[in-house]
Amino acid sequence: GSELRPLKVMSSVSTACMLHGASSRPATARKSSGLSGTVRI
Repeated sequence: GSELRPLKVMSSVSTACMLHGASSRPATARKSSGLSGTVRI
């Protein structure tokens, strides 16, 4: 049960980063969100 929580947090955080980044920089945010997002998490 506790194993599912981190996954939900990860997805929600990455989604929030994608949405927040997409609103400011659509093209750049997509690339950086995938790379930096994976490294940070």
